[in-house]
Amino acid sequence: MVHARGVPSLRLVQELVGGRELGQGKQLRSRRQPLALVPHPPKGLPEDNHVGVVQTDAKHVAELLLESEKGLARKRVASAAADVASQQVAWQLLAWQLLAWQLLAWQLLAWQLLAWQLLAWQLLAWQLLAWQLLAWQLLAWQLLAWQLLAWQLLAWQLLAWQLLAWQLLAWQLLAWQLLAWQLLAWQLLAWQLLAWQLLAWQLLASQLLASQLLASQLLASQLLASQLLASRCARRSS
Repeated sequence: MVHARGVPSLRLVQELVGGRELGQGKQLRSRRQPLALVPHPPKGLPEDNHVGVVQTDAKHVAELLLESEKGLARKRVASAAADVASQQVAWQLLAWQLLAWQLLAWQLLAWQLLAWQLLAWQLLAWQLLAWQLLAWQLLAWQLLAWQLLAWQLLAWQLLAWQLLAWQLLAWQLLAWQLLAWQLLAWQLLAWQLLAWQLLAWQLLASQLLASQLLASQLLASQLLASQLLASRCARRSS
């Protein structure tokens, strides 16, 4: 048992002193055993005097031993108290060291946990940034794909409109060609009709001229016949 202020308890000191006194008692008993072996007194002294001398010596020795034991006990109590105090100080220092090491360990663990949390947050932030960049890239690729598709559709529409325009132009050219051929045919037909008309007029004119010539020939022949007849008549009358 140790008090809070670092002073050893009375019970612990008594136990320590008692244990040491027991050990010292055993040593003293072992030392006292030779005291019983007192040599016999010299011849000529009565036995009572011998016993008194032995008793006084034993008492003196006992007092000396008691005083020495008290001094040793005090020294041992002081040394025990010093040992207990030093042990308590050592235990307190060890406890403070253990507490300091525990605090340091907890601080290191806290710093490690904080570092791991920061690293985890950084990794999470980098992952989120990577996912955002990937999402933006995918969105950009999708927009680019939609733009390319729109441009392709626009190109196909323009090509379709161009083909339709070329087809319309071809149909128009064909229509104009057909119209030109029709006009040319009508012109040829008109020229042919005109030629036939001219030929008919020429034939009619030639027929009229022939009839006129025939009529003039008939008239001339009639005139000649009348002249011949008149001349014959004149001859007959003469």
